Amino acid sequence: MRDLVFDRCPQGNGRLCTQPGLGGLVGADEPRLEWSLGGEAGRQAWPLRGHPPARRDRAEGEEMSLRFNWSSREEWAKQRTSVDGHQNPNPPSNQLSDYATADEITGAIAALNKVWGDYGRAMKRDKAEGGHRYDDFRWYRCAINEAIKELREGKMPRWRKPDTGIEVPPSPLDTIMARYQGAKDAAQARWVAEVAARPVDDAAWEAELQWRRECDARWG
Repeated sequence: MRDLVFDRCPQGNGRLCTQPGLGGLVGADEPRLEWSLGGEAGRQAWPLRGHPPARRDRAEGEEMSLRFNWSSREEWAKQRTSVDGHQNPNPPSNQLSDYATADEITGAIAALNKVWGDYGRAMKRDKAEGGHRYDDFRWYRCAINEAIKELREGKMPRWRKPDTGIEVPPSPLDTIMARYQGAKDAAQARWVAEVAARPVDDAAWEAELQWRRECDARWG
């Protein structure tokens, strides 16, 4: 018999499979997805959270059981009220029009076009002088070109100094991105507060224990 070991999900409402090659989160209230273990006889319907585990074949007639490494109440309460290691499920909009006027977008594209041209001239100088930054400048130009493309598509551009060679975007793109960052910070603060407010009292703990008993009875 093959035993699958599951640990408690950090959010306190699922299980994380820790056996190599079988990664996936299992939650009691999640949509049911099928995981094929090989043939119709081996097809199992599991309530999976996120991506289903990788396909695994089993020998004919082989049985399978699940064991859960349940966390203590203290660990459960900490995990249930913490967002550590998780991304905000409700991030702010990345639509450019939410953070910039039409004139600001036009100005941002013009500013990036200037940077793109400056890098082109830097490439020529580097090549003529036998320098060693030609590929760097070419990489920066690709990133700037991608940012221009995103602006024209009405999306917030991605901006990283390793990609663009510039820490702070040129004006007015810097102002636009500062507004977006402010929206992200506010959304993160709201999410942290919501998670921290999850109940961990005796009633919540008893509901958790009941759910664990049901899981053990069903898959143990």
